[in-house]
Amino acid sequence: MGSDVDERRGLTYGITAYLLWGLFPLYWPLLKPASALEILAHRMLWSLAFVAVLLWRVHAGAQIRAVLADSRKRRLLAAARCVLIPSLVPETSSLVAREALAAGTPVVAFRRGALVEVVDHGLTGFLVDDVDTMARAIRIASQLDSEICRTRARERFSEERMIDAYLSMYRVLSAVRPQSYASAR
Repeated sequence: MGSDVDERRGLTYGITAYLLWGLFPLYWPLLKPASALEILAHRMLWSLAFVAVLLWRVHAGAQIRAVLADSRKRRLLAAARCVLIPSLVPETSSLVAREALAAGTPVVAFRRGALVEVVDHGLTGFLVDDVDTMARAIRIASQLDSEICRTRARERFSEERMIDAYLSMYRVLSAVRPQSYASAR
């Protein structure tokens, strides 16, 4: 029963977030003096604030930590030679690759989407362009250092690092004074 309630709650949150994001442009005529960059910065900031409050409200942080603390998953990843991600979709999510690297498991994947930013070719895994290269990469993936995979995951994907990156982006965006905004004053 709890699973059905969680699914409905998740669906409700997803629809609410989508509606809030989608309805925001209705207010654009009221924001004529603001530039597109300023509007985008506000959308990013308020979306982040909404998601943070939502996660705090539903105590999802504990659930996310519980998934990452799943010892069975960690043991399975640690025992694997590599994690194979053969997706050809350009918008490929990199969460699986990040989890694998955090467990010290190299990633072998097609050079697509976010994986290009997650996998350090030859260091934490291999990015390939065809099936033959993928097969060769699987054979040599066990030669990669698992401690380097874990270290790179901590350096690049820790909670603190991601928060710092968001705050840095907001500082940069808030420092920009678009020409259209300056001339409207």
